[in-house]
Amino acid sequence: MKRYVKNVTAKAPEYEHPADRELSNIIKEIMLLLPEKCQQVFKMSRLEGYSNQEIANELSISKSTVENHLNKALNLFRKYLKRYDIGFLVLYLLGL
Repeated sequence: MKRYVKNVTAKAPEYEHPADRELSNIIKEIMLLLPEKCQQVFKMSRLEGYSNQEIANELSISKSTVENHLNKALNLFRKYLKRYDIGFLVLYLLGL
Protein backbone atom coordinates (compact mmCIF):
# COMPACT_ATOMS: atom_id res chain seq x y z
CA MET A 1 0.00 0.00 0.00
CA LYS A 2 2.69 2.51 1.00
CA ARG A 3 4.69 1.45 -2.03
CA TYR A 4 1.71 2.36 -4.25
CA VAL A 5 1.36 5.79 -2.69
CA LYS A 6 5.10 6.37 -3.07
CA ASN A 7 4.91 5.37 -6.72
CA VAL A 8 1.89 7.58 -7.30
CA THR A 9 3.70 10.60 -5.90
CA ALA A 10 6.87 9.94 -7.91
CA LYS A 11 7.42 11.42 -11.36
CA ALA A 12 4.83 9.92 -13.68
CA PRO A 13 6.01 7.71 -16.55
CA GLU A 14 4.44 8.27 -19.97
CA TYR A 15 2.31 5.11 -19.75
CA GLU A 16 0.76 6.12 -16.44
CA HIS A 17 -3.01 6.01 -16.19
CA PRO A 18 -4.58 9.50 -16.07
CA ALA A 19 -6.26 8.70 -12.73
CA ASP A 20 -2.85 7.96 -11.20
CA ARG A 21 -1.55 11.28 -12.46
CA GLU A 22 -4.57 13.09 -11.03
CA LEU A 23 -4.16 11.34 -7.68
CA SER A 24 -0.47 12.20 -7.61
CA ASN A 25 -1.22 15.85 -8.34
CA ILE A 26 -3.88 16.00 -5.61
CA ILE A 27 -1.51 14.48 -3.03
CA LYS A 28 1.27 16.89 -4.00
CA GLU A 29 -1.13 19.84 -3.86
CA ILE A 30 -2.28 18.93 -0.36
CA MET A 31 1.29 18.34 0.80
CA LEU A 32 2.21 21.89 -0.22
CA LEU A 33 -0.46 23.23 2.14
CA LEU A 34 1.30 21.67 5.13
CA PRO A 35 4.07 23.35 7.12
CA GLU A 36 7.53 22.04 6.22
CA LYS A 37 8.03 19.92 9.36
CA CYS A 38 4.54 18.46 9.00
CA GLN A 39 5.32 17.51 5.38
CA GLN A 40 8.55 15.87 6.47
CA VAL A 41 6.86 13.84 9.21
CA PHE A 42 4.04 12.78 6.88
CA LYS A 43 6.45 11.68 4.14
CA MET A 44 8.56 9.70 6.59
CA SER A 45 5.50 8.01 8.08
CA ARG A 46 3.23 7.35 5.13
CA LEU A 47 5.59 7.26 2.16
CA GLU A 48 8.80 5.89 3.66
CA GLY A 49 7.35 3.62 6.34
CA TYR A 50 9.10 5.00 9.43
CA SER A 51 7.48 4.38 12.80
CA ASN A 52 6.54 7.35 14.98
CA GLN A 53 9.42 6.58 17.32
CA GLU A 54 11.90 6.36 14.44
CA ILE A 55 10.71 9.73 13.14
CA ALA A 56 11.03 11.25 16.60
CA ASN A 57 14.58 9.94 16.93
CA GLU A 58 15.58 11.03 13.42
CA LEU A 59 14.19 14.57 13.79
CA SER A 60 15.07 14.99 17.48
CA ILE A 61 11.48 15.69 18.48
CA SER A 62 9.15 13.90 20.87
CA LYS A 63 6.91 11.06 19.77
CA SER A 64 3.86 13.15 20.75
CA THR A 65 5.07 15.95 18.46
CA VAL A 66 5.29 13.42 15.62
CA GLU A 67 1.73 12.32 16.40
CA ASN A 68 0.56 15.96 16.42
CA HIS A 69 2.14 16.58 13.01
CA LEU A 70 0.54 13.42 11.61
CA ASN A 71 -2.87 14.35 13.00
CA LYS A 72 -2.59 17.79 11.44
CA ALA A 73 -1.62 16.31 8.07
CA LEU A 74 -4.29 13.61 8.13
CA ASN A 75 -7.00 16.08 9.09
CA LEU A 76 -6.01 18.32 6.20
CA PHE A 77 -6.07 15.35 3.81
CA ARG A 78 -9.51 14.32 5.05
CA LYS A 79 -10.87 17.86 4.76
CA TYR A 80 -9.40 18.48 1.32
CA LEU A 81 -10.33 15.08 -0.15
CA LYS A 82 -14.00 15.48 0.69
CA ARG A 83 -14.10 17.72 -2.38
CA TYR A 84 -13.12 14.85 -4.66
CA ASP A 85 -15.04 11.74 -5.64
CA ILE A 86 -11.85 9.75 -5.18
CA GLY A 87 -11.53 10.83 -1.56
CA PHE A 88 -12.35 7.44 -0.09
CA LEU A 89 -9.86 5.72 -2.38
CA VAL A 90 -7.08 8.11 -1.44
CA LEU A 91 -7.87 7.86 2.26
CA TYR A 92 -7.74 4.08 1.98
CA LEU A 93 -4.45 4.12 0.08
CA LEU A 94 -2.86 6.47 2.59
CA GLY A 95 -4.11 4.42 5.51
CA LEU A 96 -6.18 7.30 6.83
